[in-house]
Amino acid sequence: MTTAEQRIKNLNKEIKNQLFNFFDSLEEFYETFYLMIKSEHQIDMHRPKDWENRLRSIQYYRHLATERMVKDCDVERDLMDDIYSDYFEDFANFKERECNLSDERFLALVKKIIS
Repeated sequence: MTTAEQRIKNLNKEIKNQLFNFFDSLEEFYETFYLMIKSEHQIDMHRPKDWENRLRSIQYYRHLATERMVKDCDVERDLMDDIYSDYFEDFANFKERECNLSDERFLALVKKIIS
């Protein structure tokens, strides 16, 4: 279990309840933000057609989602940073984390968070 996952597990009941307004589980919360930074990094690394606009969009929505969690759910910003760090640590160690979120669910959660 990573530091971020342990911190999420140890969040107080009030913060967990606020997260459950957006997510069905704490794992879903973690995976959503993990996948957001992964998507951003993959676009930056592979640079597909129109990558700059796509990257700016992803960064913008990740920023909005992060701010929403900090403001509305009282999640500490450094916890969000820990989730993002988990992705980069996995990437540096050639580790592929298995996420259970479908693409459809991931997109639905992002839309819910930023609306």
